[in-house]
Amino acid sequence: MRVLVSIGQLLSRLGTVCAFPGGGGGDLSRRTLILFVWLIIGAAACGQRGYFSDVPSSCSSGATIAATMVTGPLNYLGVDPTITCNWPTPSPS
Repeated sequence: MRVLVSIGQLLSRLGTVCAFPGGGGGDLSRRTLILFVWLIIGAAACGQRGYFSDVPSSCSSGATIAATMVTGPLNYLGVDPTITCNWPTPSPS
């Protein structure tokens, strides 16, 4: 027998399971859980694109990694953020 569970039911179950021990506020809020999952999916997209193989050496590569993580699941719908930024070079003294 198959049991179908909606996303809302799953998130409500996870929200009640993810309580912080020791008091201080109760259950993990649904928004926090959604944000956490969103960023995890964005990090997975960065990993699949090979962004974590090298340490970012320029502003552009670091900004592209950050933008890819923030766009999260939208990466799998065709969003491919690339950021270019130019740092001024120091003048010779």
